[in-house]
Amino acid sequence: MAHQAVTVGRGNVVIQVEGDGNSIVLGLPHLELTRYHVRRRKIRSEYDLLSPYKLSIPMLARKDAMADLWAWLESDDAISVRVMTGTAGRGKTRLALELCEQAAKKDWRAGFVTRDEMARFQDKQNLASWGWNAPCLIVVDYAAGLAERLRRWLTELANNDALLDDGAGATRPLRVLLLERQANPAAGWWPSAFGIGGGDADAIGDLLDPDKPLELPPIEDPEKRRAVLTHILEKAESDVRPPGPGENPEFDRQLHELTWGGEPLFLMMAGLVAAEAGFGAVLALSRADLAFKIADREMARLENIAKERAVPADFLCHMSAMVTLCQGLGRDDALEAIKTEKQALDRAGAGDPPVIYAALREALSGPDDGLEPIFPNMVGEAFVLRALAPLGEAHGAEAVARAASLARADTLGSVIRTCQDYTIHDNLTPLAWLDRLVEAGGAEIMALKEIADALPEHTIVLRERAVKLHKTISDLLQVSLAAAGTDEQPQIRAALAGSLNNLSGKLSDVGRREDALTANQQAVDIYRELAASRPDAFRPALAACLSNLSASLGELEWRKDALKANEESVNIYRELAAARPRAFRPAFAISLSNLSVNLSGLGRREDALTVNEETVDIYVIAHLGSSGRLDGRYLS
Repeated sequence: MAHQAVTVGRGNVVIQVEGDGNSIVLGLPHLELTRYHVRRRKIRSEYDLLSPYKLSIPMLARKDAMADLWAWLESDDAISVRVMTGTAGRGKTRLALELCEQAAKKDWRAGFVTRDEMARFQDKQNLASWGWNAPCLIVVDYAAGLAERLRRWLTELANNDALLDDGAGATRPLRVLLLERQANPAAGWWPSAFGIGGGDADAIGDLLDPDKPLELPPIEDPEKRRAVLTHILEKAESDVRPPGPGENPEFDRQLHELTWGGEPLFLMMAGLVAAEAGFGAVLALSRADLAFKIADREMARLENIAKERAVPADFLCHMSAMVTLCQGLGRDDALEAIKTEKQALDRAGAGDPPVIYAALREALSGPDDGLEPIFPNMVGEAFVLRALAPLGEAHGAEAVARAASLARADTLGSVIRTCQDYTIHDNLTPLAWLDRLVEAGGAEIMALKEIADALPEHTIVLRERAVKLHKTISDLLQVSLAAAGTDEQPQIRAALAGSLNNLSGKLSDVGRREDALTANQQAVDIYRELAASRPDAFRPALAACLSNLSASLGELEWRKDALKANEESVNIYRELAAARPRAFRPAFAISLSNLSVNLSGLGRREDALTVNEETVDIYVIAHLGSSGRLDGRYLS
């Protein structure tokens, strides 16, 4: 039964829990959160058990992580933000879903916010005046793709009245949990979301707890790994079971040494593959091998549906790939996509769109008469690679571009994740898709920046692409700067400096050290000029860029110049850390550590020792908790 509660005063908000709790609505304007109950209602095949949204097996080996999250939820802060990272299959989404379920039982308003809902809510509501009258937990998955929007959200939250209410942390705390595969506070999407100091970035930094990402650890215990295998086989109603401890020493050894054994998703995949093939060769498979085996079986399921409904199997699989690239489609968009793909692929005889849509509904039924993608992501990505392979690389890339015309942000996210998951296995097809989306993006700086921030760098091929992207972004900003009016120039110059700093790092990654130094020096010059007029806003960025400049100079063995840049960086960070220790002490300590290395390299060993002792003192002060013991979460 639905119920509601209303607050009174500035920023009035109605909090309403609707129906069976599928969504939580906060607001006037309201924010809709979801715990994805609809996705749990139907198991289309045993491979649906892999989806984190099904909560198909107990959550194992996550007691410490859950306890840490609850300590964060119940802390005294009125508003707090945390970033959790972990590789594909580690179980971030599953853990967050479980946290939301537990929180809801304790009367928290808890759930995930989607990309579209975030945009809708932010366009209608000023979060500085937003109110809520109960504990709230908001989870944002795939945070990298929302970095710029998150920056605006968090800037407004940092000015919310709840921060002035001493009792808010006890009666109506707000927690925002951001999930992403990777996060580097010095580069990528993190600076886009949180900044690197000064003004709004300082205020946002005060919301972070801790001030760097926390990685969800892998499952190390072989017996926990064995338990995951057992649970998924039981859920699949298979008679196959892994050997018990000590029954098969070779199996025990392989289970202990598995490169993917710490990732629950891949253990579950292995269990489902073993249900049909046995455990003989399963533990020797790679991540990609497992995903493709599951994807091939999913493709066989769709082919059976196609046969029953008299629809061409290859076309049904193609449309399923399009739905998966778009991360789901509503009925109208799906029908339009079927028409478009029939024409693009010259498949006029593939059948009437309503007939094809009905087959898709049976295969990928979603809420509200829509279609869901194939879950989990890595299996969906493998399915898309298989389904588009017959088109060839060029035509497959065109199909991806057509998917992007329906759902650009979601398709881009799908392609980037496919690059992350499969280029490390020497599958370069996703790069052709990415190149096509970059081309389609044209001169859209923000679209290119989103791609550049999220692009993985496992191989030299990917690093070269990152250089090209960042160079294009810098060039476009140079053009914008030349055409900008006086009022617009400071903002564009700041963006250009950040872009040049990023470009410098990418150039260094591919060994182009002289070019890296040039880009870095240009960035420093711009930040120095900006800091002269607006020190509070730009001195932190100048300090960070000087630290990078020191590293660039050091790589070229220009040690005296490197020391000079390092000393300037340290001096700025010292002042910043004195004024805002929580925000700048970590960067100050890193800069001091680098200074010690530079001094030692020049033979000034006593000076290096003095600096090193100061660095240690800072780390001890930063990491000692109220108990006087070092908190291991923060030591890495």
